[in-house]
Amino acid sequence: MDIKRWFHKICQSVWAIGFIESDIDDILAGKPYQIKWVDVPADCWYADPFILKVTDNIIELLVEKWSYEEEKGSITKLIIDRNSNKIIDSKDILKLDTHLSFPVIYRIEGNIIVCPENSASGCHQAYKYDEKDETLTLVKCICPLPLTDAVMTELLGERILFATQSHDANGNKLDVFKWNAEDGIFVLSSSISFDEKIARMAGHFFEHDGVVYRPAQVCNTAYGQAVSLQRVEKKDDVIKMVEIRRLFSTHERLHNGMHTFNLSQGIIVVDAWGWIHPFLRKLFVDDWGNMKSWVLWVSGLKKRSVKS
Repeated sequence: MDIKRWFHKICQSVWAIGFIESDIDDILAGKPYQIKWVDVPADCWYADPFILKVTDNIIELLVEKWSYEEEKGSITKLIIDRNSNKIIDSKDILKLDTHLSFPVIYRIEGNIIVCPENSASGCHQAYKYDEKDETLTLVKCICPLPLTDAVMTELLGERILFATQSHDANGNKLDVFKWNAEDGIFVLSSSISFDEKIARMAGHFFEHDGVVYRPAQVCNTAYGQAVSLQRVEKKDDVIKMVEIRRLFSTHERLHNGMHTFNLSQGIIVVDAWGWIHPFLRKLFVDDWGNMKSWVLWVSGLKKRSVKS
């Protein structure tokens, strides 16, 4: 294994999913919260959880699955036992040549539509989910741009898609796309700028007590540091978003950040991340994620010895 591949393996991040045990009233009121975390498997990790189904006994999620072997993400269905909080079944339902994540779930005209993040393809695509076969079938491209973590809502009186784009995925500009029924695609309409890097979406919009809220990612000094819950107001074509609270990871080991928040059927699911080998990463990597100079020197020395 060459040194860069080895470096990547020991210094990469790892994620976990968990369920907030407080209700949404307490969260919005700023009260303390606890998160019940799901154990991380040995051969992969799960992130970007979206709630597919809830019963008295189980919670079904669609998530990003990152495979250590393949080194890219795919979309997986998880079934979580509500009593033990353990994964009792998992099934990969969508794999492509490009990285997949953030499987947003919509219910439209009796159909379950899933729109995962796949900015590497250059297009935001919609898939139809078959509950019986547990499969995703491509429907069409709904926006011909490399969108990152795009989320559509109709809670603001019309069908609007919000997303950042891959060239500035973690920045301070949130693009607003309106639905063009004639062409069947979302078209860029306007942008919203923030004073901080809190534009990237972190989950579904939700409504509570007549107020619409947006979960957003805090990316000021790193990707996915925290979740920003923002109150959303729309008057005519002007959309304003005001932060009311930030949520941080409570995981004892994975405390670097939290970047997904989804509320459905009384369940709140989130994720958290940290380093797979924190000490080694600190030893080999600087604050910007680059190999330290001494590692590069050793790498160069090794190459010279091979050539000689």
